[in-house]
Amino acid sequence: MNRKVRLDRLALVVLLGVGLIIALYMGIKAFLPDKPKPGGNTGPTPSATSETVPGTFKMTLMDYEVYQDDDLDFDFAIARVRFEDEKPLEFDLSRFETDQGLRLSEVSSYVKALEDRSLYLGKNNVVYEVVSKERTGMFALLIPYKKGSDTIKVTDTVSKQEFTLDLKQNIHNASDLKYQTGGDIKGDKFDIYISDAFITDILSSGGEEYTYPSTIKVYTFKLNVNSIEGGNVSIVSAVFAPNGSDERFEALDGSYSSIKAGETSLIGKPLSPGTSGVLFFEIYNPEEEGITYEGKIYLQLSDRAEQIEIATRF
Repeated sequence: MNRKVRLDRLALVVLLGVGLIIALYMGIKAFLPDKPKPGGNTGPTPSATSETVPGTFKMTLMDYEVYQDDDLDFDFAIARVRFEDEKPLEFDLSRFETDQGLRLSEVSSYVKALEDRSLYLGKNNVVYEVVSKERTGMFALLIPYKKGSDTIKVTDTVSKQEFTLDLKQNIHNASDLKYQTGGDIKGDKFDIYISDAFITDILSSGGEEYTYPSTIKVYTFKLNVNSIEGGNVSIVSAVFAPNGSDERFEALDGSYSSIKAGETSLIGKPLSPGTSGVLFFEIYNPEEEGITYEGKIYLQLSDRAEQIEIATRF
């Protein structure tokens, strides 16, 4: 006689078997890595707070000078910073910001205030953008700050690198930034050397000898143009103001030359790299007093609204 199979028991066995198979599959799957999707990122998904990988850009503070002046409503530092990158350097200074909220690209009003007092940052090779064919270089940056500050921090908003200046150290006299004869006059687009003064004896004008009385001395300053940008830049005028005198002496025009040395006045002449010439000033000296060259030259270039003040030495 055949044994009758109970359907309820059979159903229970089937359900238990299916459950066992599912549990076994899930257990195995938990120990196996997910198969990456074609073209997808096989690495972990970055979180919103993960740090970016540092680039090759690097800035290093090399040295700095602090300048304080009672006649200014701000103080300032000149910092020499070394920049390095994987490509030639080329960027403006808008990416650098002080902890007093000033971007280093926004300093034109400070530069004007300094030049109004004949303080020229070009003397220390200050730049307003970083440009070089090389991948590394050192550049001098102007960093104005509020009077009474103890420190000033500069941050590169792109790479997040920073440096801090101790403003109680490396203090210099702002008058060191005045131009003097016997040195270079540097602007953002020019570099001109001007010598100390000497006396020229015999002049010509328009090809003819120029005669003048013995009570006149011709002060002469030699200029060499090291570099200059822009077309047709010239010296429009030059005025010599001796110390302790209200007199002003304007330079002789471009038709005058020194017969002995063959040097010609640069007034009105186009300037280019390598140009050499002189400024002649007729100084009245009736009593044959001892010659002194101390005073100031006010030089006007054709591409500048402001005159350049240069202290003369004896």
